[in-house]
Amino acid sequence: NPPRSAVAEAWVLPERQYLYARPNELGQTFNFEFAKAIWTYDDMHAAIEEGLKAAIESDSASTWVLSNHDVPRVATRYALPQIKATRYHQIALDWLLRDGSSYDEDRELGERRARAALLLELALPGSAYVYQGEELGLFEVADIPWAALEDPTATNTHGPKREKGRDGCRVPLPWVAADDPAQGGSFGFSPADADAAPHLPQPAWFSDYAADREEADPTSMLALYRDALWLRRKLRRCANDLAWLDLDGRTGLADGAEGAEGGVIAYRRDNGWACVTNFGAAPVELPAGRVLLTSSPLADGRLAQDSSAWIMLGEM
Repeated sequence: NPPRSAVAEAWVLPERQYLYARPNELGQTFNFEFAKAIWTYDDMHAAIEEGLKAAIESDSASTWVLSNHDVPRVATRYALPQIKATRYHQIALDWLLRDGSSYDEDRELGERRARAALLLELALPGSAYVYQGEELGLFEVADIPWAALEDPTATNTHGPKREKGRDGCRVPLPWVAADDPAQGGSFGFSPADADAAPHLPQPAWFSDYAADREEADPTSMLALYRDALWLRRKLRRCANDLAWLDLDGRTGLADGAEGAEGGVIAYRRDNGWACVTNFGAAPVELPAGRVLLTSSPLADGRLAQDSSAWIMLGEM
């Protein structure tokens, strides 16, 4: 007392999730379809529908995961070309294998999409899981020297199936921007007199994402996470309710990422709280109501591409 709950980290097809999370099994199972999706209307919409359906079938709460310790960081995935492959995250894995040199990592775009994805995720019914470093907007560290890697994947895969592994998302977090590793520091991760260096090397650009630096910036990813989590606690409901708004749907144009069909994901919760995410090129008019939070500034009251907004419908 209070009752305990366990969560299944089960990489299984959505139709098998009920075998792991149900009243006489575990309390929840991660909806990895959400983390596997690329940043397109179709992929994200399908992942939401599958997650809600699995929760109803298993009589458990929905779960939402953008990243975990097994996949490249979400900001990097969204910064790379959004192209479907036979294996999820194949573009990011190829990019990692080549130390981040095979594709351009558009970090401004990746952060914009990661901010939009956060609001899209946190307004959904159920539980959300945040992987360490997401709240700072960290990108994958692609150029860790092979000799410094610790993930067995790097040594246990060979030839055309070789992979660099998962260490790029496991680099110690930056806490203090001024604690420069070039001067023997570790961005505040380890004490100054520590006997050993951090388990993985930290890149110099981590300084820009250090917690103390983002703490002082009201526009930072950290600030957005805090604002969103505070609002979510006030607004969310325990039920798995969700209703699609009339605004929800495809644009019919190839105006999404890499020429995918664009669209708008728009849904409401039972208390009138709504989330709108724009995947298309044209800014969209928001439903009538009071805007609570946006991932990017509105342009003339409209929601730009790769942006999300939370609205309390009917309120002004």
